[in-house]
Amino acid sequence: MKLIHEVHDMWPETPVRLGNFPRWHPFIIAMQIAENSAYRRSDYVVSLPPLAETYMKRHGLKDGKFRHIPNGIVEAEWEAPTPIPQEHETLLRQLKADGRFIVGYFGGHALSNALDTLLDAAALCSDDTAFVLVGDGVEKPRLINRVETEGLKHVCFLPPVPKLAVPTLTQWFDCSYIGALDSPLYDFGLCMNKLFDSMMSGKPILCAITTPDDIVTRYQCGIMLPSGQPERIAQAIGKLKAMSPEQRDAMGSRGKQAAKDYYTYHRIAEQFAELFAEG
Repeated sequence: MKLIHEVHDMWPETPVRLGNFPRWHPFIIAMQIAENSAYRRSDYVVSLPPLAETYMKRHGLKDGKFRHIPNGIVEAEWEAPTPIPQEHETLLRQLKADGRFIVGYFGGHALSNALDTLLDAAALCSDDTAFVLVGDGVEKPRLINRVETEGLKHVCFLPPVPKLAVPTLTQWFDCSYIGALDSPLYDFGLCMNKLFDSMMSGKPILCAITTPDDIVTRYQCGIMLPSGQPERIAQAIGKLKAMSPEQRDAMGSRGKQAAKDYYTYHRIAEQFAELFAEG
């Protein structure tokens, strides 16, 4: 029997780095003891964050025991997606009829998603670009109020859609935005589901996250930028708009092919099977 410990998020590093918890806090100490024990005792540690090995070794992981197995996509969800709500289709169809270039975002509306940075970029873009934010979260009412106050008429908000409708939703986008606040946690790399969903959509990705894990550039499926630089986001949107539809399609297709090659749950299951088969 093998003990395989799977890590989705870095704890207690997350509350220490983001919540400013002191390392001597009893809760942090207890979690650190548990984390160190898991690294020392496991036959293998499977990490969703791809660049966590060095950190884990500092906390007891032995050489050769680290494996990166990522999040991924379910291909069947993309082969038979469900429709989006009529409200969404009506708005998106009208934007297309008006000739707008649609920068789409789907997901949570929280501070960590850096949507204020996206709105800062929207303020720098002309009205022939539409920004469509689909989702919900504690920051959404404030963001809507900001858009109304600043008169950003080319920014639209829509309710969240079921996960099975994401493939249908993203087909209306000209590019997908993924952003995050600048955080040392991204030193461990990217493992967010929406990244792989965006790749599978076959649309160019505009990813504004400071991280050494430059997956978007690796697969040439979009533009990778540091966090918190709206001017560069606006410039990148201009660059994507200036491309021909064929060039954007080629960029998106590279992401979709990479998702199929490396990030399906079938492939992920094979990686787990290979791990169990190792001596």
